[in-house]
Amino acid sequence: MKKYLSIFFTIVLSLSLMILPAYVAAQAPSGPGSSGPGSGTVGGSGISGSFKNPLKVSGINTITDFIRVLLEKVVIPIGAVVSVFFVIYAGFLFVMAQGKPDGIQRAKQALLNALIGSLIILGSWAISLAIKGTVDQLQQGLP
Repeated sequence: MKKYLSIFFTIVLSLSLMILPAYVAAQAPSGPGSSGPGSGTVGGSGISGSFKNPLKVSGINTITDFIRVLLEKVVIPIGAVVSVFFVIYAGFLFVMAQGKPDGIQRAKQALLNALIGSLIILGSWAISLAIKGTVDQLQQGLP
């Protein structure tokens, strides 16, 4: 009985998450240039405006800038601290192994995993710089 109740609630939750967004009603725009009811514009023609930067951080105007700042201000510093922690942990495992082959193997694997994680973090930063450079070069050719 408990199994069927769990399945039932899972199905109800899944369906509600799929159906509820269909009932969201957005507020109609008003003012000049809006395409609300009675505005006379069809299909969004005549709409002008701009989006405000929700981050309220100067210097972030494009998605590439956002990714760059996210990597440089959040991912790299946190990743560096975590990487150092795991290298220290691997050293601790080496000391605690006391010459036992299985303990040394576990410590080597921990050190290898820490170094691979560090390389992934630095690789993500390098890839983001390459993508930003490519996007900037492509945007220079646009009018």
